[in-house]
Amino acid sequence: MQHAMRVVTVAAAMLLSPIAVDAQSTLYKVVDQYGNVTYQDTPPADDAGVRSEALEVEPPESPAAPADAAVNRDDVLAAAETRPLVLFTIPGCDTCDLLRWFLDERELPYEEVNVQNDIGNQQRLQEATGEYRVPVLMVGQAPLFGYDREDLVAELADAGYIAPEATPEADEPPTETESAADEPPTETEPAADTAATQ
Repeated sequence: MQHAMRVVTVAAAMLLSPIAVDAQSTLYKVVDQYGNVTYQDTPPADDAGVRSEALEVEPPESPAAPADAAVNRDDVLAAAETRPLVLFTIPGCDTCDLLRWFLDERELPYEEVNVQNDIGNQQRLQEATGEYRVPVLMVGQAPLFGYDREDLVAELADAGYIAPEATPEADEPPTETESAADEPPTETEPAADTAATQ
């Protein structure tokens, strides 16, 4: 049973891993007499008790760029000249790592300043922000404390580093007049006259 699970796990890993394949390749699913399933790129031998099925495999697509990916490189360099990015961090800070990942994923140029055990860098942080907390991303003279993706995207878009995120109209809440217009009219029954029935 463990062998069968191992074979299935290895086969699944092979299918899910990014393999360099031609425009379209053939993968063979082979089931032996014991029900063990394997996947291979060559046709199986004509052994008795083995079933096989040819599967057409499409190559994996390259990962998509973030929706708020950097604008062209010249605009990024121009933004870096007018509003440079400076990331104040300390080691072992998960939020610092998240901010660093956000910037690296978009290939944005920034200076990272480690303020742990460095009085000069701590003074620089205090002069830039008026505070002693990290992470802080300075976008020019504007400090962004912590990781608030919405504020981060807005500030970087305003500075010219990334394209602003498109907000689909469907995601916007309807206004009161729109929601009232969408509701069907309701009929109201007249209130019973309690004086007439007494």
